[in-house]
Amino acid sequence: MKTVKSAKIAKTTGLILAVILLLGVCVFLFLKPVYYRILYPWDRITGTIHLTVDGESREIGKSDITCLYDAKDTAVSARPGQNGTKISIHAGEYGPYTMQLHVNGIEKPIEIVAYQYNWWNVCSFDLEITVDGEANTVSLCSTATVLDEHGKKIPVTESATLNCGDEELRFYIVSI
Repeated sequence: MKTVKSAKIAKTTGLILAVILLLGVCVFLFLKPVYYRILYPWDRITGTIHLTVDGESREIGKSDITCLYDAKDTAVSARPGQNGTKISIHAGEYGPYTMQLHVNGIEKPIEIVAYQYNWWNVCSFDLEITVDGEANTVSLCSTATVLDEHGKKIPVTESATLNCGDEELRFYIVSI
């Protein structure tokens, strides 16, 4: 009697787990817009910044970078490491997220803008910043990948050389 009851419980549990697994696979495969718009649990703007000043690699500390959204401070996480500084911003709104990087030797902050054209987009970037004190320039080169609501990867590459005497040092890493 107990073995029959145990077998029924095992079958029922297995069936329930199979249905849950099947529903999860269906949501992931067929409902990507729901996943990327509503269920995406991670930061929507992430990346790595590599900073070189006059040929010397520099670490970016947490106090060296701030982020603004709609002229208000927004939380930005900066984790220095051997392969650059990892940056992440939750970014759940439409519009520009402006990171201000304060570098010793440059009067104005370098503004790095990631523009969220849809609040649900996900952006991952790799940014190389080279400051040349002798030439008084800042060179920036970024490669980014934007995930749209269907999980489609859109590559974006941008580069610019800015003169430190310019009114503002602004660079768009995502401008699609």
